[in-house]
Amino acid sequence: MVTNNFYSMKIQCTTVLKALEVGKNIKVSESEELTVGKAIATMLITPRQNGPAPLDMVKAYVLAQKFYVDKEVELDASDAGHLKDFINADRNYGPIVTGQIMVMLFPAVEEKKEEVKEEEK
Repeated sequence: MVTNNFYSMKIQCTTVLKALEVGKNIKVSESEELTVGKAIATMLITPRQNGPAPLDMVKAYVLAQKFYVDKEVELDASDAGHLKDFINADRNYGPIVTGQIMVMLFPAVEEKKEEVKEEEK
């Protein structure tokens, strides 16, 4: 779950990501489910071919620690923009993970998804 306002957003890191199969969660092992926090932390620390500037790497590292450990992370507009760039560049996870996270973090993505559904009808 994400709480948005003009200046910041709060992200619930313990939210479990869902599999395509209804009622199933994405698992990383037999006993562990993939959470928003762990997925985002992985996205943030994964090396990129065309890597970000060194300052962005430091910010990514600090944010990754928060997402991995904390139950809730609050981001300002600047951090949200950096996070969006890292998620868009991620190649660890497929659309089932990145799509869910983008829809949670950036509601305009959900609106676009609804537009596509309407066009398909």
